[in-house]
Amino acid sequence: MIHAITPNFDDEHQFLQFISLVNKHPISHFIIRNKNLTFDELLRFRDLAIKHLPSKVKAIINPRKISHQPIPSNTLVHLNSSNLLNASDNKKWISASCHNEEEILVANELSLEFIFLSPVLQTAKYPSYLGWENFATLAKESKHPVVALGGLTINCLEKALAYGASGIAGISMFSS
Repeated sequence: MIHAITPNFDDEHQFLQFISLVNKHPISHFIIRNKNLTFDELLRFRDLAIKHLPSKVKAIINPRKISHQPIPSNTLVHLNSSNLLNASDNKKWISASCHNEEEILVANELSLEFIFLSPVLQTAKYPSYLGWENFATLAKESKHPVVALGGLTINCLEKALAYGASGIAGISMFSS
């Protein structure tokens, strides 16, 4: 499985450009992540994504902070690591970001479809990284399928699967 995560985008045009790049690949999940958007704005972009993605792709929002307002019933939410540490079980949480054993153990207490474990490889943003051996060790601690994230390309899928991942995810892999 391949999961696409949006880069920060400035407007609808940039968002739709990213979707057009992503639609060239067989993705299963599309995570809308933009630290500058409110919860309601993320929902608006989620609705736009649903119109432009294949129907089998799950559109998920990744809010900077979890809203205290009721979450619409048709909304799937990804928990960043700070939201994860403060979350209680909720059927709207579909996934979570994990970077270490502590976060994986917290995620194990929730009903999730999968977790992201990152960063697997070195990136400009994350010079410190897990590597494939540490990824494999940590992935075994998760009761959920583990998606590899960080410094990966589309060509890393087979290697990720060999190290225990259920799939890969990325932002830049779709624009490079």
